[in-house]
Amino acid sequence: MKVLSIYFSRKMLDTIFGRTYSISRVAKKNGIEIIQTDSLKHQWFLNKLKNFSLDTIISISSTLIFRDALLSLPRLGCINLHPGKLPKYRGVSPGFWTLLNQEKECAVTVHVMNEKYDDGDILQQDVFDLTGIDTIHKMHLKVIQIAPRTILNSLVALDQGKKSTIKNDSSQATYFSHPTKEDGKKLRALGIKFI
Repeated sequence: MKVLSIYFSRKMLDTIFGRTYSISRVAKKNGIEIIQTDSLKHQWFLNKLKNFSLDTIISISSTLIFRDALLSLPRLGCINLHPGKLPKYRGVSPGFWTLLNQEKECAVTVHVMNEKYDDGDILQQDVFDLTGIDTIHKMHLKVIQIAPRTILNSLVALDQGKKSTIKNDSSQATYFSHPTKEDGKKLRALGIKFI
C-alpha cells in the first residue's frame, strides 16, 4: 500500500503541478529524444544510435543482454550501473539478497559491459554500510543517493583512458534470480520490511 501511495503521489505531482518525476517528462522538458524498442537487435535501432556518434551507453536496470553490435557502437564502450557489490550478487535484486544474507555492507558498482550479465572490468565501486537500513525501500534510496557520483566518476575515468583497478573475478561471482514469496517471508522474519 505504501508503494502505491508513493507512486500515485509522484504521478499526481507530475501531472497536476508539472513536476518532473517521470523519465518521459524530464526528457521532454530538456529536449531529449526517447527511443523505444522491444529488441536491442533491430537494425533500425542500431542505425539510429550509430547516427548519434555516441561516446558511451549507460545501462541502468536493463534485463537485456547487450550483444557486440551494440557494445561496439560507442567510442568508449557501454557501462552498467549495478546496485550490488560485484563480483558477488550478480543478477536480479542484489539489494534484496544482500539484506537477506545479512551482509554488513553493499555497493554501487559501475562496470564495463560485455555479452555476459554483470561481467566486465569494474570502473568504480562505492561501498556503503548497511547499518540502519532495515527496508528494501531504504536500500533503494541509498543506491539512488550514491549512484550519480559513481556514474560520474566512471565516465571521467573512461574519458581519461584510466583502466579498472578492481577485478570482477568470475571465480568469486555469485548469481541471484528473482526472489520468491518464500524468500520474502524469510526477509520479513529477519525484521526487514519492503517499505
